Amino acid sequence: MEEEHLQPRSRKRWMLYGALGIIVLVPLTLGLVWTQRKPIAEDLIHDELAKRGVRATFEIKAVGTRLQRIENIAIGDPANPDLTAEWAEIDTSVGFSGVQMRAVRASGVRLKGQLAGNQLKLGEVDKLLPPSTDEPFALPDIDLALADARMRLDSEYGPIGARLDGKGNPSAVFRGKLALAAPQIERGDCKAERVSAYVDLSTANRKIAVNGPLRAAKLNCAGSSAERVKLALDASLPERFDRWTGTGDVKAARAEVPGATLINPIIKTSFSGDAELTSGKIDVELASASFPGGRAERATIDGQYQLGLTSADGPIVAATGTVEAAGIRPNGTMLNQVTSFGASGAGTPAAPIVADLKAAMERLQSGSTGKARFTLNHARGDGDLRLNTVEAQSVSGAQLTLSGSDPL
Repeated sequence: MEEEHLQPRSRKRWMLYGALGIIVLVPLTLGLVWTQRKPIAEDLIHDELAKRGVRATFEIKAVGTRLQRIENIAIGDPANPDLTAEWAEIDTSVGFSGVQMRAVRASGVRLKGQLAGNQLKLGEVDKLLPPSTDEPFALPDIDLALADARMRLDSEYGPIGARLDGKGNPSAVFRGKLALAAPQIERGDCKAERVSAYVDLSTANRKIAVNGPLRAAKLNCAGSSAERVKLALDASLPERFDRWTGTGDVKAARAEVPGATLINPIIKTSFSGDAELTSGKIDVELASASFPGGRAERATIDGQYQLGLTSADGPIVAATGTVEAAGIRPNGTMLNQVTSFGASGAGTPAAPIVADLKAAMERLQSGSTGKARFTLNHARGDGDLRLNTVEAQSVSGAQLTLSGSDPL
């Protein structure tokens, strides 16, 4: 009877000891794991990197339930890594769907990439990214803070360097500064030399806005050229980068277009469209302009244009509008041509007409105003500029009207 009474008590005692052991053991185990969390995390990360075939070095400085900090990061070939960073901090949270990344902060990031066609390659960094899908590109929904993040991008158009500083959620509201630099960018028969940009880059409701200056020491495109070009850009585009709209104000020290040389042009444009076809309005103010047969002290252009960028032979350009100028004077070459034409036609019915034309042009030497309609076309490396219905009037009242559409 005594043993029967002792057995339940003994079982309860052992259960109590077991419970106490668990109560003590669990914290001790958790404490041991917590004190060894950095080596454990390093082993897990190294195992995952090895599984993906990624070479990397790093130092884990903090591992917590919400914050992880890694320093001295290098990914790729140790002699020429694809990515390095001074430090990165990652905020995480645990929910019913598992661990989620909430925010990333990083400083001193250096990234190398290659753009081939429409594909961006980032070396061994690609092995750490999610597999590509047919889904259209979407801005990431994560809080991001970058300080002195730089990238070198090699492409068929030339090497480009970029730096981004900013913070926010790209899919909601992000504010940053983007700097770009390239010794030369070339596509088809368009080439820009010593290109740079320093613009405000922001997002709002999955739309991207770019605002700021872009510069090029020299620009050659579609049979035209310009020197010391500055573009004040204000553009908006969706996250898929498949359309754009905005305005651009361009200034240059000098520009050459088919049939004319432009001094200190100021160009104001609007644009809307995509790579296949972009169209808009264009307004131009010129300090002076020279053209075959003469020059003008001041000129303005008001027109519309269309631009296509998908042709393998280079851009396709079409423009129409009106040119108005003041201080127009024919040059000696044109007067000599008229004189020569008059001499060859002496004694013919055309002689009086040529004489009147020469007299009118001589009166225009004192300066005149004029306007003309123009049409510009460029495609497959060739183009022409046509002036239609040219009208000029001198200060003395002489008038000259030429009709036709011969290319210059």
